[in-house]
Amino acid sequence: MENEIVKSIDREKIKAEVINQVIALSEKEIGYHEKGINITKYAQRDFPGFQGKNWCNMFIGSMFIDAYGRSDARKVLGVIAPGTMTTSEKFKADKRWHNSNSGYTPQAGDIIYFKVGPNGNPIDHVGIVTKVENGKVYTIEGNTRTDRTVERNGVKVANKEYPINSKFIVGYGTPNWDILVDKEVERIKSESVDTGQVNFREVSSSLSSRAQKLAQQCEYRLVEYCNEHKITATEPSGFKNISMALTNNAIKAGMSKVESLTIDDNWKVSVFSHEPDLRYASVMATEAVKIPAERSVIDIQNLEQELAQQRNQLAYNQQQQQIR
Repeated sequence: MENEIVKSIDREKIKAEVINQVIALSEKEIGYHEKGINITKYAQRDFPGFQGKNWCNMFIGSMFIDAYGRSDARKVLGVIAPGTMTTSEKFKADKRWHNSNSGYTPQAGDIIYFKVGPNGNPIDHVGIVTKVENGKVYTIEGNTRTDRTVERNGVKVANKEYPINSKFIVGYGTPNWDILVDKEVERIKSESVDTGQVNFREVSSSLSSRAQKLAQQCEYRLVEYCNEHKITATEPSGFKNISMALTNNAIKAGMSKVESLTIDDNWKVSVFSHEPDLRYASVMATEAVKIPAERSVIDIQNLEQELAQQRNQLAYNQQQQQIR
């Protein structure tokens, strides 16, 4: 069962989503202007001892902290520090550094390092890569300007673009995204692997609130029962399919809630409620497991539409009787 869940997990998709978190937050900061010479909210909150200093690297650190929390941000970047030399040297020590002349193609989420000014540091500016297209690297940077030149002591957050072979680019540091991807994979496995359950929100979001509630209760009771009796599914979609088919029959039975669930020796799955009279619905697991949950969603939508029409017709008939 666990192997089936793991096979269905798209690590590259998860990685792209993880990287987009910090890029999306950085995009929201575009246009932010320092409040005095190198006075920023980033230093005030995350680097209080360095207020008034160049803040391009502080901006990067703050964005990663906002996206992933301080602990995970430190693990992903290797270090949270106000200066570009500290973070670039850590990337090198962790073998996650790429010189600009190495032939490496930068990726979204990479940290891009520049040498701009005449000071003695080999690196003096930094940004985050958002994309690479048509021989250009696109970035978001703090402590810069909105023009196309590289600026290490500007006054705002801005999106920039450079030729990928720009003489000002020193290299790139690649964050350790696997740490966050592994964390998300474990979360998915912990929610799914023991019972084979699949997130119902995706397939049932188009249903009425009543149907969604029933689907969630059927799922919960099924998972609870199977955990207690150590029953697993042969396919990851098994529990989802059974629960959605059961929901369809529960609506037909006029149920608005699920209070208990049983499975007999013939794999008949039944749910019960007292509203206040006893109501129940059943499916044969061996048959229901073959019905895709998405098919059951369509069936439920059609059923709810039919029931609504019946209620409307009943109300109309009662109204006509009162008129007569």
